[in-house]
Amino acid sequence: MQGEFAEPLNAATVKTASMMGPRLEDGILTGGREGEWLVECRGRMTVARRAASCLLVPGAGDRVLTADLGGENYILAVLDRGAASAPAEIAVADAGSLLIQAPRLTLRAEDAQLDATTLKAAGRRLTVLYDEAAATVGRLTAVATLVHSVIDRLLQQARSVTRTVDGVETVKATHMVLEATETVVVKGRQSFVGAEEDAVIRGKRVNLG
Repeated sequence: MQGEFAEPLNAATVKTASMMGPRLEDGILTGGREGEWLVECRGRMTVARRAASCLLVPGAGDRVLTADLGGENYILAVLDRGAASAPAEIAVADAGSLLIQAPRLTLRAEDAQLDATTLKAAGRRLTVLYDEAAATVGRLTAVATLVHSVIDRLLQQARSVTRTVDGVETVKATHMVLEATETVVVKGRQSFVGAEEDAVIRGKRVNLG
């Protein structure tokens, strides 16, 4: 009787085991690299891949949760970081790009750094508020319909300046000083200099006409 039910019993046992799903274990990551992480689980070494859902890149000494899917092992999560002071890296394994989509996104940090070979930002409105800003740019190109600046003091220093205005350029100031160490040239088809009170021209030689 026992031998008659031996084979059906073994088949049911195999089916039950397959329905149990992956075997989960926790272990310590000892080293390796992306795609070939070495995890020590209860005294034995296991080679595991990082699951796509595990965004935190594990490091040596981290306690991780692994899943055995019939001989193929995955790291599902980092349970505890071995070196809490080490920088945390968030990355998607085997992904060419990452899209974060939400009605509202807030990033908050005491110190933030953004490194990119090409950086593009597009939107309908941009607001930037800083107490102090410094920028070093090799080449800057700006195209705008209207530029409106309100500045308390403006200091500019340049090696050479060339400005082209198709229409009318108007400068209004309480006092205006134009000073050159060598030569000042004012040339136009028509030139007009007017003063309500005094007009003074000084020089060793004054040529008119």
